[in-house]
Amino acid sequence: MNFLIPTALLLGLLSALIVLMYLLKLRRKREDFSSTLLWMKSVEDLTANAPFQRLRQNLLMYLQILFLLLLAVALARPTLWMNHARGLSRVILIDNTGSMSATDGAGGGTRLDEAKAKARELIENMAQGDETMLISFGGAAQAIQAFTPEKGPLSAALRRIEPTDAPARVREAVMMAKGVVKGRINSVITIVGDGGQGYLGNLLGEKDAVEFVSVGASDANCGIVAFDLRESFESRGEAQVFAEVENFSAQPADVMARCLIDGQVIQTREENLEAHGKKGFVFTGLKGEERRLLRLELLHDDMLASDNVVQGFIDLKSGVKILLVSSGNFFLERLLGLLPGTRVSKIAPNLYEPAMNDGLVIFDQFAPKQIGPGRYLFINAAPPLDGFAAAASPVKNAVMLDWNRLHPVTRFLNLNGLAFTETLKLSTPDWVIPLAESEQAPLILAGERQGVRLVAIPFDLYASDWPMQISFPLFLSNAVHWLAGEARGALSGSHPCGSTIALPAAEPITITDPAGRSWACDPDQTKQAYFNETYRVGLYKAKSVHGGEEQFAVNLLSIQESDVAPKKELLSGEQKVSAVTVSKENREIWSWLALAALAILVSEWHIYCRRAWL
Repeated sequence: MNFLIPTALLLGLLSALIVLMYLLKLRRKREDFSSTLLWMKSVEDLTANAPFQRLRQNLLMYLQILFLLLLAVALARPTLWMNHARGLSRVILIDNTGSMSATDGAGGGTRLDEAKAKARELIENMAQGDETMLISFGGAAQAIQAFTPEKGPLSAALRRIEPTDAPARVREAVMMAKGVVKGRINSVITIVGDGGQGYLGNLLGEKDAVEFVSVGASDANCGIVAFDLRESFESRGEAQVFAEVENFSAQPADVMARCLIDGQVIQTREENLEAHGKKGFVFTGLKGEERRLLRLELLHDDMLASDNVVQGFIDLKSGVKILLVSSGNFFLERLLGLLPGTRVSKIAPNLYEPAMNDGLVIFDQFAPKQIGPGRYLFINAAPPLDGFAAAASPVKNAVMLDWNRLHPVTRFLNLNGLAFTETLKLSTPDWVIPLAESEQAPLILAGERQGVRLVAIPFDLYASDWPMQISFPLFLSNAVHWLAGEARGALSGSHPCGSTIALPAAEPITITDPAGRSWACDPDQTKQAYFNETYRVGLYKAKSVHGGEEQFAVNLLSIQESDVAPKKELLSGEQKVSAVTVSKENREIWSWLALAALAILVSEWHIYCRRAWL
C-alpha cells in the first residue's frame, strides 16, 4: 500500500487532543444549600481538586479517535499497487469505428460503451508517476487527450469520444502512438476495440510493447456491402439498382430488402442467406428523369443498423460531357458512344487547350504539359502532376495479379487472366492508389486531390486483349461514372463514410449532418468547398448564404465494418498480439475508509444521544 498524500496522516496527531479533553476536570463554583441529600452526585464531583482526573474507559472517546484516524488515512488517499510498475506511459487507442456501434456490448450497451468502460478501468489503475494519452481512430486518427497523470481530464476526454460509422484508421493511430512514446523507457500502447481494423502490416517491431483489449461477443449481422445504379440500356429514363447483401453470421438468415423513392415503397425482395453467404438484389423499372431520393433498406433484426440503409439521388436528366483527346482509337470511340447519357466530342492532341476542361477529359496516348482542376482519364500516359514519373524502360509481359473489388472503378470486374505485352512503370504520389496490379507495376490507378480526380491505365489498349473482354466496357462505364461524379444514371450525391467531399460552391456554405451539427465551409479559388466530417451515415444538407440548398448522402458500404465478429488477436507481420483482460490491479481505497469513518461518526452520535456511557 502507498499514499498519494502522505502528509494528511499528520491529522491523526489530533487524537491526543481528544484524550486530553477526557483528562480535563471541570472546575465548579461553590454554592451553599440547606441539604446535600439531593446533590450527592455534585458533592462527589467536588471531592477532587486536581486539574486532571484519571482516564476512565469511555467508548465515545475510542470512537472519536477511530473516526479521526480513519479520516486522516482517507485524506492521505491510500492506494493498493499490485503487479504494476510505476512511471508507466500508456497510450490508449479507442476504436470508435462503424462496427463499434454493434449492440452486443457488456450490459446491453454498444461495443463503444464497453470499450470506454475498459479504458476507464485502465485510467483508474494508474499509479503514482503514471501518465496516459487517449487516441481515437474512427475515421482520421485523433489525439483526444495528451499525456497527463491526472485522472479527471482523462475521464472527461473519454466521455468526449463519440461513435462514428467511418472505417478504421488504426495504422495512422499506431504510428501516432509510436511517435509519442519514442524515447520513453517504460511505455505501452493499448488498443481497445473489436479487432475489426484488420492487419497492421509491419508496423510493430519486436521491442514495441502493445496490448489488445477485445470487446464484443457476437457475429450476428447482415449488411449491404455493394450498391450500384445504372440507367437501363433497354428503357431510357428508367434506372436499375444492383445491391449485394452479405451474411456475416455463422447462422443462415432470412432478409427482406425494399426500395423506396421519395419515401414510397416501390419494390421488395426476400432472400435466404446461407451462413457467411451473399446474394444480389436487383430492382428494375425505377423512374428517375427528375432528381429523386432513393433509399434501399435491409429489413433484418441484427446488431448493426448503419449498414442496413443506402441512400442517394436518381438523376437521369443530366448528361456527361466527354472530351476524347486522341489520334484515333476505335475501341474507345465505339464504347464511349454506346454509354447512355454521354455526349462525346473528339479532338487531335495538338488542338487541346486547358480551357476545354468542361466535363471529363480522356487523354489517349498523350499527356499535356500541365492540367488544372478537373476530371481526367489517362491511357498509356503519365499525368503531368507532381509525383508522377515513368521509368525509362517499360515492363514487358505483365500479368494481372490482383485488383481492388470495392472501389467504384473496379467494382463488379473480373480481371483474371489479363496479360499485357508492354506497360509503363509509373511512380505515383501518396494520394494515388493502385486499383489493379501486376507483379512488376500497377495497371490501374485512381486518386483525388485539390480539385483533380483522375484514373490512369499505363498501357496501350492495343497491347492487350482487354478491349475484347466483357470487363473492359464495364470498367469504362465505372470509370466515367466515378470521374464524372453527378453522372447520368449514377446514384448522385452518394459518398462513402469517412471520405472527403468536394462540393461546387461559389460562396460560403453551411453543412448540416444527420444529427443536426453544422460546419461552415469556404470555397477555394477553384470554386470547390471541401468537407471531411462525413463520419455518420445519413443525409447531409449544404446551404449557401443566399438560401440555396442541396442534399447529399453518406453510406457505409464496408465489408470490414459490417463483419462484426470480434477478433481475439491482431496481426502485424509475423507478430501476434493476443487479447488481454483489464484487471483492477491498482485501486485507491480512500472511499471505503471515508464510508467507515462516516459510519463510526453516526454510531458515536447515536450512543451519545442515548447517554450510553461505558
